[in-house]
Amino acid sequence: MSDLAKGFTIQTRGFKTVTVIEKLGEGGQGGVYKVDYNGEAAALKWYTGKKLKNPDKFYANLESNIKLGAPTRAFLWPRDITMKSGEAFGYIMDLRPAEYRDFTLFLLAKERFASCNAGVRNQASYCCGHDGPASRAGNYRRKRY
Repeated sequence: MSDLAKGFTIQTRGFKTVTVIEKLGEGGQGGVYKVDYNGEAAALKWYTGKKLKNPDKFYANLESNIKLGAPTRAFLWPRDITMKSGEAFGYIMDLRPAEYRDFTLFLLAKERFASCNAGVRNQASYCCGHDGPASRAGNYRRKRY
């Protein structure tokens, strides 16, 4: 399954309904969609099994991360996971607030921190999982696949 059509509906493991509203973007492992998540606007990161080395292990890790919760409230973190649709599946997270920036923009020097001190605080937050506004530029990943 490639792009999800507007109106595509799937259930989550948390027994909620997800309906695709529009595609927001795409990365190397799949697309990101704005969805209706049981009456609430949210984001769906959708993976196709063919793009993952070990999709079952990755799915299990997502389930574990959802149960454990975010390291801090500042991270965009999976909240629920969809049922599998063939080899494809996804997870639900909050929509990225306007003030959040993709960390790759900082790495490519297309975004700048407000000060050198803010950049250092951000990196400490990213590496150590400390709470606060400095940790909002990246996502935390417990395992790499």
